[in-house]
Amino acid sequence: MFEVINIEKHGGSQFQFADDYHNLVNRISADLIIAEKKWILVLSAPPGVTRELKDIVEDYPKKRQVNTIIGKFRGRLYRFMKGSFENILMKDAQLEEEFFIEWDEIFDAYENRVRIMDSKDQICWRKGILTLGEMANLHVIKFLFKRAGVEVFTATDEDYIFRHIEVTPKRGKIQPKTFENILNWDFLKKKSGVALVPGFTGLWVHENQEGLTNLGMEGSDLTPLPYYKALYEEKITHNRLVTLDYFKGISFKDFSGGVGNLKPETLFYGKSLMGQQFTDFVKSHGSPGWDIGVCTSGPPPSSPCRLYFLTISHLIKNKAEETV
Repeated sequence: MFEVINIEKHGGSQFQFADDYHNLVNRISADLIIAEKKWILVLSAPPGVTRELKDIVEDYPKKRQVNTIIGKFRGRLYRFMKGSFENILMKDAQLEEEFFIEWDEIFDAYENRVRIMDSKDQICWRKGILTLGEMANLHVIKFLFKRAGVEVFTATDEDYIFRHIEVTPKRGKIQPKTFENILNWDFLKKKSGVALVPGFTGLWVHENQEGLTNLGMEGSDLTPLPYYKALYEEKITHNRLVTLDYFKGISFKDFSGGVGNLKPETLFYGKSLMGQQFTDFVKSHGSPGWDIGVCTSGPPPSSPCRLYFLTISHLIKNKAEETV
């Protein structure tokens, strides 16, 4: 029997309406009833939110403006949460109370971390705070699953800090410790279930210091790749099927045959992280008229490459069975 782990990337323009959220949760909830599977859902921010948050940060470029930025972030994200509860989660007094209590805890944890970084002149808090958009979407989807009676796990610690993806402080290069963090994740020991991962989010670690940051342009699309790499390369003694799906702005409600758009940064990083396997796959799924090979063999070109709805699957077979 195969262990099945589905890694999916969701967010951005994919979530235009309340039904888009419900369709995702309903599809996975239904699958959990009929089969033992694990889902790792990597979530990016709601459409337009990161841009708005980035504009707020850029409007206050001076040092020690952390109070103003935090205040404006809290107001903007609260409006999103209020609208999400009314439009997506529907009215339920008890659920609403739980929803906002936990969201306040998440925001307060980020605020506390940002203030600590600011006090140490770690100016990359301005990058780290932008990932609150991803945490907001994660929070909404978590409560949708809860409303559906499905227990979900989040890839954050007790202080709501995401520690899986460690990067170097300056260039943001993913550190090898990342793969160890992923493979030691308690969620992977479960037979089935759903785990939510905030895309775009990184933790820089250097000597005895650490801080919040983001993974740069297209960071949410980069986030699933370390999970995929870690899980298919792990030395295991059982069969495992690992899939990676990008749901990128798909307008079809049944998720069939939509067109995804992965930008050069993602393709280039996929090649550097996963090698020829990723290059070969991308070439075989490229849209007519684009030279996909260019996107994965050198520095990212200026023009984006369009891909059909992207699915990568990797089957790990038990070597003992192969020799029988």
